[in-house]
Parts: sequence; C-alpha cells; structure tokens
Amino acid sequence: MSQEREELKVGDQTQVATEELTRAQKKIRLASVLDRGIVGDRLKVDLPDNLHGEWIFNDQTEIMRMEALGFTVDTEYAPKRALHSKGTGASYVGDVVFMTCEKETKDLIDEIKREQYTRLNRKGKTQKEEKDFNKMTEREGLDPIGEGSVNEARKEVIEQALGIIPE
Repeated sequence: MSQEREELKVGDQTQVATEELTRAQKKIRLASVLDRGIVGDRLKVDLPDNLHGEWIFNDQTEIMRMEALGFTVDTEYAPKRALHSKGTGASYVGDVVFMTCEKETKDLIDEIKREQYTRLNRKGKTQKEEKDFNKMTEREGLDPIGEGSVNEARKEVIEQALGIIPE
C-alpha cells in the first residue's frame, strides 16, 4: 500500500518530501535525475492547440532563420520550464531557446519540405552509384542482385527439405 505524504509546491512543480520516500522510490527518483529525466521533463511545454513550439539552438543565425520562417522567441508559455535566465523573458535550457509559431505555419513548412523531398528523391531517378554498379556488372558479365522475388514457403516444402515425414 502506498503512504500519503506531504507535497511541497515549488514554482509550478509539485515535489514530494524525500525523507518520506521509500528506498525504492528514492532509487527511482535518483535514476531519473541521473538519466537526465528531469531535464527531459523540463523540455515539455504545454501549448494551446493553435501553436507549435520547438527548442532551437541558441545561435543568433539560427534564431534569425527561424524568425524568417515565422517563429518567435516564446516569453509566455515556456518561462516556467526554463533552467537558465538571461533576463530577456525567453526560456533557455542548456544551449537551446524555445520558439513558437502558428500551427498553420508549421503545417505549411512541413508541406513544403515534403514536396522538396519528393522532387529530389522521386522514383525512377537513378543515382550515380547505381548507374556505375549496373555498368560494372554488365561489363564483367555479372548478374545484378537488384532483381528479386518473394516466394512463400509452405509447411510441406519445409518438412520435405528437412527430411521430416508428416505423421
């Protein structure tokens, strides 16, 4: 049975007094801290349904690139999750800063990326390595291994190959 224990409210986090934890519970908590689970937990930011957020490398060039895409440095939702403060109201965890944009903007960015990927990697387009391989196999008189087929093995065929006599 679990024991009721006093909870301490610290900022937006609720912490349980550690002296009342069992040895196993303390071990789990310490393992979480050692696995950086606490930092991972800090990276989760609850946003309204119309917003998308990302932790961006805290480099002026990267921040300006994301701003050009429609992102803004968040000063509203993530500050309570921050581990570091620079007095700007932005949220920093290590070397990343939290930025948000409208969901519609993020959907458009993803759509454009998918279209670019499809255009650059469309089927039928043979890469140089594939062309070189095919030329080499033709020149050497080898059969390319690229062509294959799938055959299902039935139980009877496997038994026959293994020399098993059906009962």
